[in-house]
Amino acid sequence: TLSGNPNKAEIKVYNLSRKHRSELSKQKRYPLVFSAGYDEGTTMIFRGDIRHIENENENGNTFITTIEAQDGIDAHQFTRANLSFGRGAPVGDVVKALASAMSTNGLGIGNVVEAAKGMALEGIGANTFAGGVSFSGQASKEMRKVVESTGHEYSVQDGSIQITKRGVAVGRSASLLTLQSGLVSAPVKDAKGVITAVCKILPDLLPGRQVEFRGTFDTVGQFRITACKYTGSTSGGDVWDAEITCKEI
Repeated sequence: TLSGNPNKAEIKVYNLSRKHRSELSKQKRYPLVFSAGYDEGTTMIFRGDIRHIENENENGNTFITTIEAQDGIDAHQFTRANLSFGRGAPVGDVVKALASAMSTNGLGIGNVVEAAKGMALEGIGANTFAGGVSFSGQASKEMRKVVESTGHEYSVQDGSIQITKRGVAVGRSASLLTLQSGLVSAPVKDAKGVITAVCKILPDLLPGRQVEFRGTFDTVGQFRITACKYTGSTSGGDVWDAEITCKEI
């Protein structure tokens, strides 16, 4: 999602060897990269840190290894910002300093440098903190406060910080979704104008990216993905879908 909270993944692997089950169980902090796709090739849909691994013997013959992971969880939870800036500190420099602090716990700075250019406080238009500013607390919370005060949104996607202008999509091109290009069913709009659609797992279906619906249904136009939930199983039928939640741009 674009909420700023760590994205989550739960992956179940059937009948790993005893050696591999043992090796995974010993890992305290282990990176996880998960990719999926179709004939055109696979795309990474999750990258994060393993938080918990559990091995279960289901019926004497089937072993299930459940892996739970979260995206950028260490940087999100454990990075503290003890920073102080004098009068006239540029807003963009403050954002870059907070990102640098979080990078010490393995988080990529993503598009921070580009997004920080010309950042200004919303409402007053000032691109500096006139009286200075200081932070002493959880870096991710302080980052979110500053970024939101400039009319932007902060989130972590695939191990890196992503900053977007509020309501604006990332990237220049939109993924085209039709009933002939991966859309499973017609998108549905609720009373608040939020669109929900189910499609096959395709590249670039990520929070913040842009999609375009076309077809014989009522919901057409360009939208920004605010949340995406992937579901797939190689043992439970040919189901590899992405449920996306969007808002019109």
